[in-house]
Amino acid sequence: MARWLNRIITFTCTMAIVALLSALAHGGYAATPRQAATTASSTASPAASSTASPTGDRIAQLLLPNRIQTRYRINDMWRLVYQEMPELPLENQYANLETGEEADEDFTLLRRLIRYHVYVQNRPPLFRLDWKLTLADYLTVTDRNTGQPISANERITYGTYPGANVLDPHPLNGDRAAIASLSREQRDRLVEVLTTLFNPTYPTAVEAQAAFEAEARAVEPSPDDSDGGRNIPRQPQPGDADLLIPGSSPR
Repeated sequence: MARWLNRIITFTCTMAIVALLSALAHGGYAATPRQAATTASSTASPAASSTASPTGDRIAQLLLPNRIQTRYRINDMWRLVYQEMPELPLENQYANLETGEEADEDFTLLRRLIRYHVYVQNRPPLFRLDWKLTLADYLTVTDRNTGQPISANERITYGTYPGANVLDPHPLNGDRAAIASLSREQRDRLVEVLTTLFNPTYPTAVEAQAAFEAEARAVEPSPDDSDGGRNIPRQPQPGDADLLIPGSSPR
């Protein structure tokens, strides 16, 4: 029994030594992201480190949330939006052909809008501008040539819209009408709520950027800022139209 135990111990030690030698032969251990970042920062040139702005770095960190903040669940986020804005229309009266429900109460306007934004348009849910573009997709304007309503931004395809093959009737027309019924203030508020829920650091980053720009303007005013920052053109003078004649020269 002792002989077998010695053989097992010897074999285990041999395998451990082989693994260690193999790791050393391939360049040692792999650095963790934190260690790699520390090494990169320590080897950066003095000129690069001297020009870096702590405030700018902080704003950049706020605008790019960490992985924990971006671990959201698309199918559940719409509930939080309605908690913040309970006055928004639900638009959940459509029958679900898959489950047989006469009215799928969970397949709401905001659930479809978020899925359209993320999965159909592949837009990031972290910034205000992208949500504004999505709302513009729902809003319509009149085509001057045909007189027909068209999307104010990108055309929404009926076949790829969330719920197209599940809900009866097709929910797009109802969703367009629901978005159009919102006031401009409500749409702006909706954009703010969506951005803040998906990217909690965004408002802080915007405030920090505004404060940074205001401080920069106060410390280093522009040399051409004698008129308060406005470039006011001169008033038209008699004979200015003659300057449009080829060969004429400014007075």
